[in-house]
Amino acid sequence: MSEQQEYRRHNHVKTLKPERICCINHLIEITTYFKQQGRSVDVQNLLVVYLHALNQDERLTNTETENDEQQDILKLYEIDHATAQELFLICNDFASRLTVQAHFEPAQVLIEQALVLSKYMPVKLQSCLESNISCFYERKNDMRSAKIYYEHAIELWGQAQSEAGEDGLDSDQASGEAVLEEELSDAINQAINHNNLSVIQLRQKSYGEAHQAARNAVNCIEGKLMEQMNRVASV
Repeated sequence: MSEQQEYRRHNHVKTLKPERICCINHLIEITTYFKQQGRSVDVQNLLVVYLHALNQDERLTNTETENDEQQDILKLYEIDHATAQELFLICNDFASRLTVQAHFEPAQVLIEQALVLSKYMPVKLQSCLESNISCFYERKNDMRSAKIYYEHAIELWGQAQSEAGEDGLDSDQASGEAVLEEELSDAINQAINHNNLSVIQLRQKSYGEAHQAARNAVNCIEGKLMEQMNRVASV
């Protein structure tokens, strides 16, 4: 390790205390650094504690101004849309990790922060957050809430697909292989949502709804595969 790298590592380690973080950009820099080093656990507590304090900020909790206009969170945080998306993705990622580990309280802190930022996010990312919240409730054995969020995630994903169609994305104008890969990945994610919803409906003994959700999961994959096969055949 070079002298400069060692200096940087030493300085970053010293900042693993919330009171040493000066702003959101600084928090993102520290979190990204430790993730790249394969040390996500080291920065996890810092992220949760800092964002928990941020969630309690009166400027954030008072979301209505005297003119009944919603607060501009980006202005309060002094960040731009790109930085907001970075923070949103970090919150989503770590909330998912914590949920899997059954650390529900810190996971909820990050979910709450992601929800604050979600209004600035593309619909597809909003859908991903709703899906993660569904998993959160499913792990807590709150199937009613999990079902609601899975349904909303599926609805948002459909809205994102409709918007993409209206934008008229032409795969000939981009890397055809990259477009096909992204579309298939989207279809798989949507199928997972339908499948998870089906499992919850089975637990609730809603057999008809469970069968339809399972059928929807299959249709997501089959439909996209057939579409891609036809596209390749026509080239």
